Amino acid sequence: MSTPRILIVEDEAVVQLHLSRIVESLGYHVTGVAASAEKALRLAAADPPDLALMDIRLRGKQDGVETAHQLQELCDPAIVFLTAFADAETVARTEQVGAMGYIVKPYSSNEVRAVLATALVLRDQFRSQRATPRRRRTHRPDLAGESGMLGRSDPMKDVFTRIAQVAAIDWPVLLEGETGTGKELAAQAIHAQSPRSGGPFIAVNCAGLTETLLGSLLFGHRRGAFTGALDDQPGFFEAADGGVLFLDEIADVSGGVQKSLLRVLEDGMVQRVGETTSRSVDVRIVSATQRDLAAEVAAERFRADLLFRLRAVRLMLPPLRERQDDLPLLATAFLDRAAQTIGRSSLSLGPSAIARLRAHSWPGNVRELKNAINHAALACGGDTVEGGDLPPEIAADQASAATGARAGGDERERIVDALARAGGNRTLAAMMLGVSRATLYRRFEALGIDPE
Repeated sequence: MSTPRILIVEDEAVVQLHLSRIVESLGYHVTGVAASAEKALRLAAADPPDLALMDIRLRGKQDGVETAHQLQELCDPAIVFLTAFADAETVARTEQVGAMGYIVKPYSSNEVRAVLATALVLRDQFRSQRATPRRRRTHRPDLAGESGMLGRSDPMKDVFTRIAQVAAIDWPVLLEGETGTGKELAAQAIHAQSPRSGGPFIAVNCAGLTETLLGSLLFGHRRGAFTGALDDQPGFFEAADGGVLFLDEIADVSGGVQKSLLRVLEDGMVQRVGETTSRSVDVRIVSATQRDLAAEVAAERFRADLLFRLRAVRLMLPPLRERQDDLPLLATAFLDRAAQTIGRSSLSLGPSAIARLRAHSWPGNVRELKNAINHAALACGGDTVEGGDLPPEIAADQASAATGARAGGDERERIVDALARAGGNRTLAAMMLGVSRATLYRRFEALGIDPE
């Protein structure tokens, strides 16, 4: 296996030297060092790198984001951004490039090591997926037995492949998607397939908790640190040592807790509330959100530097309306479980029930489907669930098909917007949307989008 080749693009001579020494000490080959876009492009044309370590602010007319676009067109390296300016504008602009990592100044050699290793693995996996999509599809795992996730549709096959890829990389993962799409199940699947599978998996819902309570739950507290702290108590980070900590609804975390989370991600140290000493922990963070964290950064409700670290790897879970082929499979599985719970020998779905399930827009996604099937199992008078047994909003909603059409229109707008922000680059657009390139092409056809 050849030594990875790194191009360093940085306009400060001292930082150039420091980075070069770190990168070479890690066993990589530095193909060159550039302080401007022009020199970076010349070096890349003469000796194409596997990865470009890019400062965002460069000498000359072009900055690092614009230069990264040109480098990708020239030789398609992985892009890792190096910046001291982790603000909302930086987040929005770097999203367009599909960066595979971020290093925020000041940095440590350990952080450089982790980011470069992760970015190179992701680059190889992404290229392999693009080169052999059909062969890979036959080997995609069925995660039903490991996490409870079910799906045979193309979007879910893509999700299963992506989970298998990111599970092997010990780096923070951000799961994105609407409420009820199965983000916690995806986190459990990542844990089950990772080298940490023998360690604990701890899930924390961050929504609705005060800063003091959430800080105590995550980091622990010392006796007397606040009213009700009757004894020393470890937090979830210590409890998850050697395993995975899943932080759901990460967008709801307060500013003080965000600062503490950033420290854990930077140096692996936690400090209990009321203590002055720190403790070392070895925890992989998987977080989830249904909100746009980049928009939260722009609104100054979320730290940009924390977003960079949480989003080292990102995975988008599709809404149920985009995986209609999975409806009968999911509904039947939920119905079997409901029948066992209420002591019925067996239940099946009738044609009218299936038709109404397909017509509904499912704003609550898989969680809403499960609740609807539980309702129907109780309401059913025979062995077959019919349309009238479903909840009223599903059984009698004649407008749901139109709602679904509007949802499809929203998806079309998201795809067109991603293409525009990616400058027409379909690979970048797919990465921005969190789907494979193959899935993006299928959505072009289904939604009547001309990528040209």
